[in-house]
Amino acid sequence: VEILPEWDDRINKSIENGLTPLLELNFGNSFYDQGGIPYSDEGIAAFVKYCTTMVEHFKGRINHFEIWNEPNLKGFNSTNRPPEDYAKLIKAVYRAIKAVNPDATVIGCSTAGVDLGWIERAFKAGALDYMDGVSVHPYCYPRSPEEGGYLKNLQLLKELMERYGELKPIWITEVGWPTHITTSGVSELKSGAYAVRINVLSLASKIPVAMYNWYNLLDKGTNPEYNEDNFGLVKASGGVEFPFAAKENFIAFNTMNR
Repeated sequence: VEILPEWDDRINKSIENGLTPLLELNFGNSFYDQGGIPYSDEGIAAFVKYCTTMVEHFKGRINHFEIWNEPNLKGFNSTNRPPEDYAKLIKAVYRAIKAVNPDATVIGCSTAGVDLGWIERAFKAGALDYMDGVSVHPYCYPRSPEEGGYLKNLQLLKELMERYGELKPIWITEVGWPTHITTSGVSELKSGAYAVRINVLSLASKIPVAMYNWYNLLDKGTNPEYNEDNFGLVKASGGVEFPFAAKENFIAFNTMNR
């Protein structure tokens, strides 16, 4: 595993600016298991080595780790491995990370949406005992949090955890309302309103939401009709009149955080 100097620079600058990094540990390696989610003993051993190398290197700077990203989607699970394989992987990774850094927080599942069927299969295979928190990406744009069943889905996830073991904190590691101009987008003002609303809903509920992370800070591009270009709280770094200019949702988000 090669750790590039710019990775250290980014992490050090983040910490200097008061941020707490959450590091995603993914994805596959073309040398093992067709480049997808590792499931063979050899593939899992190689992934564990990668994880422990990263954890060891950043010890004292990064204590929060998320295992994989959206394994319930074909785009991030190219070989269509079932949730049972993810459970097998996180069991090995969890033990290894804790051996290297006992203070580490290991977050699992990380599903696109609150995919209760996928998560239950992983829990049935024993995955819940090998994570310190359960992460989900409860996107429901362009619908409001209420229309999209934000709290209802988190309540169902809470009940699922209680059915299969210990209740763990829920980590919203991605959520957002993109501001593209097609029917699946929302206005900047509405995006900001929903950002505040899901935080208030979470705080007012009895659901153990540990954190929520907005996707994302910066617009990735300038195509007004493409959702991925318009998730940001600030404008893109180029191709616009005022790069990095605050969008209306940034103002709402910043006020809420203060």
